Amino acid sequence: MWGFKGHRTTGYVQMNVSLAVLLLIFVNAVLAQNNQSETASADCSIDVLTAPSGNITSPGYPESYANNLDCVWIISRPSDQVIVITFHQILLHETPSCLNDYLEVYNGDEKFTGRRFCGGRLPPNFAASRSNVRVVFHSDDSRSFKGFYLSWTSTARCSTNQYTCWDGECISDGLQCDGIKDCSDGEDEIECVYQASTPGQCGKVSVAPQFTWDPRIVGGNAAVPGSYVWIAMITKNDGTLQCSGTIINHNTILSAAHCFSDPRTAPSILVVYVGRYDINGSQGEQKLEIASVVVHEDYRSPHKGSDIALIFLVRPILFQSTVRPICLPSLGQFELIEGTQCIAVGWGQLEYEGAIPDRLYQVRLPITNQNFCNISYSKEDTPLIDSQLCAGDLTKGAKDSCLGDSGGPLSCLFGDTWYQVGVTSFGIECAIPGFPGVYTKVSSFQQWIQDTVADSENVYKLFTYKLATASATSSLSCYLFSITSF
Repeated sequence: MWGFKGHRTTGYVQMNVSLAVLLLIFVNAVLAQNNQSETASADCSIDVLTAPSGNITSPGYPESYANNLDCVWIISRPSDQVIVITFHQILLHETPSCLNDYLEVYNGDEKFTGRRFCGGRLPPNFAASRSNVRVVFHSDDSRSFKGFYLSWTSTARCSTNQYTCWDGECISDGLQCDGIKDCSDGEDEIECVYQASTPGQCGKVSVAPQFTWDPRIVGGNAAVPGSYVWIAMITKNDGTLQCSGTIINHNTILSAAHCFSDPRTAPSILVVYVGRYDINGSQGEQKLEIASVVVHEDYRSPHKGSDIALIFLVRPILFQSTVRPICLPSLGQFELIEGTQCIAVGWGQLEYEGAIPDRLYQVRLPITNQNFCNISYSKEDTPLIDSQLCAGDLTKGAKDSCLGDSGGPLSCLFGDTWYQVGVTSFGIECAIPGFPGVYTKVSSFQQWIQDTVADSENVYKLFTYKLATASATSSLSCYLFSITSF
């Protein structure tokens, strides 16, 4: 049933609306047999669209839309077809929570991204998992703008013995996880299990990442528990999320320097969780106290680079199938080609100034042309340097890490192994067109990481030796202080 916002409908009216929709679907299906493309009507009646492709615009587009509109369009295709939605422009009155003018898109009965759209940010395109997509547009009696323009196409749904690529292409199931990238973005190799030969082997997963059409971190979806075994959550002692990080060895977490630049975030008030996916705790997680945090000596602010830090733990991590380190690339080991699909994960906001999720989220991000990204940020007086990299959709935005994801990994699959190429650093809000997220390039700091870890290992060995031989609490406290001091 589809009622209109602001109107109370009786059961009789709802029944007639439903019958009208069914009748329109039948009539349009007959008409669509002779039409390969369809354009939605300009009025605001319920418009059912059954052609394999077409366009939907706000009434009057590209001129300003009228006030007090309530429009509904329903794209309906056979169950063996996939509806692919592409957003070309959205320019609506922007208000908090989109209370005035808004666009809503439903995949069946589920609201796409769980929220309304307004302002000028383009949502990510998506392939619907249902056989109908409902588009709802509302304007109030205040200001009006240019409106919106979207299009749809439809392709054959993949059969049960085929793998569906992210762009809807179908390949044989036998081509998935065979070491050869057959889909355009290599997802047939990304969504795979890569077993470790030893508990502490880096970059291996026993649970394959899986992506759906639902677009959240900003622009991703909830991660499958166990698919990012290297992720670490850093919280304050009261449970408040501080940042994310990654396991790089048995007692070291890699994170961002800006997570620890505030004197109020001393190691003594922080704790690290590994093996955690739900924000409030997961079965089998490990809670670890922090011995010390080493911030890169050249760090001044995220914009100026060197936004990297190492967290050393009081006791070692117990490696298992759900807790393993990620591999780190050395300088020049891999070429980060523009368009390479990588993945960012975290517990940060699902949109700028939006909600925090209740579990770990993932988003796939293409490596961005560094020169174009630098031009964009230079206009904001924040030129990039060689030890930074960008990832996201440079032209449309829509997909990004966001506030709360700081310190987390940007990881890419090379061969059958996951490597962390970036540490989430900064951006302009989240998912803004022209401003992809900026990440600290891990390979630029590989030598610093190795040297700092080696120094820490020497101190750690001294500490464990003294701990084993100490007979008094005062002696133990002394050595704890020497490790936690900066």
